[in-house]
Amino acid sequence: MIKNYLVIAWRNFIKHRTFSLINIIGFSLAMSSCFLIFFHIRSELSYEKNFPKHEKIYRVHPPEWAKSSPPLAGAMLDFFPEVKSAARFYQWGNRVFSHGDFHTELKSGFCADSSAIEMFDLEFVFGSPEKSLRAYNTIVLTESAARTFFGDEDPTGRMLRVAANTEYAITGVIRDLPENTHFKFDYLIPFTTFYKDIPENWTSSKGWMAPYTYVLIEENEFPNVLSKVEGFLLKFYEGRGTPEEIKANAKLEFQPLTDIHLHSHLEQEMSANSNAGYVYIFGAVAVFIIFIASVNFINLNISLAFRRMKETGMRKAMGAFRSQIIRQYLTETMLTSFISFIIALALFFAVLPNYNSLAGRAVQPAEIFKLQNIGIMLALILGVSLISGLYPAIFISSFRPIESLKGQKDPRSFTSYIRKGLVVFQFAASVFMIACTIIIFRQMKYFESTDLGFNKDQIVAVKLYGGLAEKFANDQQVIKTALKSNTSIINVGSSSVLPGDMISVESVVPEGADPNAEFPSFRVIRADYDLASALELKMLEGRNFSPQYNDSASFLINETAAKALNLTHPVGSRITNQTFGLTGTVIGLITDFHFTSLHNPIEPLLIEYKPSWTSYLYIKTKSEDVQSTLQFIEQTLKRIEPSNLFTHTFIDERWDLQYREENKMSALFNAFSIFMIGISCIGLFGLSAIAIEARKKEIGIRKVVGASSQTIVRIISNEFLVMVLLGSAIALPAAWYAMDQWLQKFVFKIAITGDTFLLTLIVAISVAFCAVLSNALKAARSNPVNSLRNE
Repeated sequence: MIKNYLVIAWRNFIKHRTFSLINIIGFSLAMSSCFLIFFHIRSELSYEKNFPKHEKIYRVHPPEWAKSSPPLAGAMLDFFPEVKSAARFYQWGNRVFSHGDFHTELKSGFCADSSAIEMFDLEFVFGSPEKSLRAYNTIVLTESAARTFFGDEDPTGRMLRVAANTEYAITGVIRDLPENTHFKFDYLIPFTTFYKDIPENWTSSKGWMAPYTYVLIEENEFPNVLSKVEGFLLKFYEGRGTPEEIKANAKLEFQPLTDIHLHSHLEQEMSANSNAGYVYIFGAVAVFIIFIASVNFINLNISLAFRRMKETGMRKAMGAFRSQIIRQYLTETMLTSFISFIIALALFFAVLPNYNSLAGRAVQPAEIFKLQNIGIMLALILGVSLISGLYPAIFISSFRPIESLKGQKDPRSFTSYIRKGLVVFQFAASVFMIACTIIIFRQMKYFESTDLGFNKDQIVAVKLYGGLAEKFANDQQVIKTALKSNTSIINVGSSSVLPGDMISVESVVPEGADPNAEFPSFRVIRADYDLASALELKMLEGRNFSPQYNDSASFLINETAAKALNLTHPVGSRITNQTFGLTGTVIGLITDFHFTSLHNPIEPLLIEYKPSWTSYLYIKTKSEDVQSTLQFIEQTLKRIEPSNLFTHTFIDERWDLQYREENKMSALFNAFSIFMIGISCIGLFGLSAIAIEARKKEIGIRKVVGASSQTIVRIISNEFLVMVLLGSAIALPAAWYAMDQWLQKFVFKIAITGDTFLLTLIVAISVAFCAVLSNALKAARSNPVNSLRNE
């Protein structure tokens, strides 16, 4: 029986090859899109789940901050018996390590407690967990970092040098952490380094947010911990206010490890996180795509059902049960789905490199053949077959034998309404995607075109390391003069950070301010004389830093800072940086500029003259022959400091990294929108062909009585364009609401204007018209004799 079903299914596939091909193309595009979306969503949801104890680990922090104070971990271990262990990570940053004559930059590293090894089950390739992250001046490398220096050899016991005098003994090598974690590092050093190298008044401070703190709590004991938090805070902050003040101001949050990637966007995150909203968006896109492909199948098969009325009537007359006819048509659907699945796999493998490039992933083709994934794909085939095939099968099997054998075509107005309703909702989904794509594109363009208040173009940022950093701190003019001897270099400044980096948050108040007065936190940048000139910052009042003055305790502030400090005439005012106990004079007022991404508001900013604390050279260049200018910079710095490792980035490229998640989403959204619109057009093409076939005698009569080709095209197109307009009426308000919610995450954003929806309508109508046009023109140019000869 099954063989018979398959043979008949294949015969009908060949007989109606055009419409079968339309269904297969639609299903193939839909399935391949869903495979990609599935891998994308699964990757986003899998963050931190490679750690065996991920369900028991929490990051502890005050509200709005990802970091916490250094004493917090020890205090929690003493107070909460439920806290089994605590581990801290303090960013030690990108540094140049040397082994013999070879030196290279390791971009990310942390001081870490030894308890982190067991908490996160770090797997050692070489060395001993018991001896690692304990002794001062020791280091643990990741496998890839160790391979950079030593190949595949065991490096334990060997030494790595940082700067001129500091050496670290390698005590272990751990497996590289997977891609799906917010931890990104090349090395770990013991937390004892933090206590030895940073002043005691800082390491004991309960107000300095420095390390990331993680605690291990058994799941059944977590409610007990929450019930004791208030008592812990009263004890921890004892002496820093009355109990009522501590209760009102001190808060502590426990964030599950697995929530960090999608749900955390706090101050000074360890690395850039994604957004749970994007997971929901792509999940909805997958549903839309499958829905549109299924609608195509349902509509085409219902329309083709009338061509198979006699076949169905004959089967019933010969004794076939309705259930057998349903199974026959479901078998045809399964065959179409299976062929589509094979093509979808080929498409998936073909576009996987492009997806990896767009999404920043490393999905391997072999992953799709894992048992769990195969089960999901088989479920997708079965689900698509049932969703798409069940209603047409029930509809076709409901034909009465006598009417079927006579070939009487029941108008079945209810079915007609269903078909038209499905087309309306199909185009509603497509119009929704078009509108969202246009709005996302405009927001991304807004990021590119907004005046940031500084010029980020043609600036090369060079990292200052070791000997070069020391020489710059001692005599910056020597390096600047050497670089500016090249006519392609316009200016050279220096700064402690790059635009978009985590900028230090410090307490700044006017000198002699009321102790009870409240002032917002300030962002603080350390700079030299020429940073403002290199960035082309606009000075509203006062002057820039200058070698003609003693600016050792001088500040530049932005407009927002002047307002925050209530300074009507800020130039000449005395202010105090309470974090470092430094009082100085405001010598210049600069216009507000965006030193972080447009996700954030412009905050109070203080620029302090302190070249000895700067970490980057800002080298402003001319646009021509950038490559030779880079070679000159590298050679010049190498001549000044032979041990220097030349690492550089362009400020504009570094700035764009802040919108990496939005750029990924935009690129993927564009791709899936094209897929969705393509599937809709394929279905509309097939549906219009069937509709025209059903009306060929009407078209023939119209032509005989004098209707022009343009009239025929208009009559045929109008029916489908009305459905597109109805779909647009449903989709556009939904798109406005969805995109308005998305734009709320940005402080600086575009307004959703009427021209966006007008453009959406034009695109949707144009696409629909093009899909119908070829069939309409063919009908308009046909000979009416051919359609009327049997009448």
